[in-house]
Amino acid sequence: MNENLLQYWEKVKQYWNRYSRTTKITFIATVVLLVLTAAIISVNLSKTEYSLAFTELQPSDAAAIKGYLDTAKIPYKLSADGKSIEVPTSEVANVKLGVESQGLNKNGSLGFGAFSNSSSFGITDNEFKVKYLNAIQGELQQLINSNQAIAGSKVLISLPEEGPFLQQQEEKATASVVLQMKQGYNLDQGKIDTIYNLVSHSIKNLPVENITISDQYGQSLVSSKAGGNHPQA
Repeated sequence: MNENLLQYWEKVKQYWNRYSRTTKITFIATVVLLVLTAAIISVNLSKTEYSLAFTELQPSDAAAIKGYLDTAKIPYKLSADGKSIEVPTSEVANVKLGVESQGLNKNGSLGFGAFSNSSSFGITDNEFKVKYLNAIQGELQQLINSNQAIAGSKVLISLPEEGPFLQQQEEKATASVVLQMKQGYNLDQGKIDTIYNLVSHSIKNLPVENITISDQYGQSLVSSKAGGNHPQA
């Protein structure tokens, strides 16, 4: 067996020595290049490419989406600040549809979903009113946050006390809205007025003049009815 191997090796050496030094170097370089190319292709094929699926998430939404991905055994990458989630590029569309169908991305607010998660049996009228008001505020936040320029929002509505006296019945509701604007984005006057009308029409006896809207820096976003004149975004 060893003699056969030695004979084979001698033949290989004789065959190899027929070629010039340049030919040998070219052959070796070609083999090395082919091996490296095959290795790179193999690594790229086995490497999972990730794409951004969600950004500017509220902590509660990020936790809900993370739980969904864990249950579905879908790999993901959570950003250091917990606000962005990447998933395999091939799964982005399916993940977004799955999250949307289950209502997991609520931008930090429950809206009327709060009523579906608990029973209203046994609660007082005041407790129901508070829960109902919180739901409206949550729904408004979700609608406002759907604007691509807005990362998040906080809506606080104050309702007048109900009473038998005419003066109490004529009191109006008030609302304050704080918008978390995305970096590099602005709202033009038309979009600002849309938010004012959205909030005003969501609550009885809530005129536009009783609503204040500002950004995260405390800058007032005034409606056109109050003299606002924001340029086009």
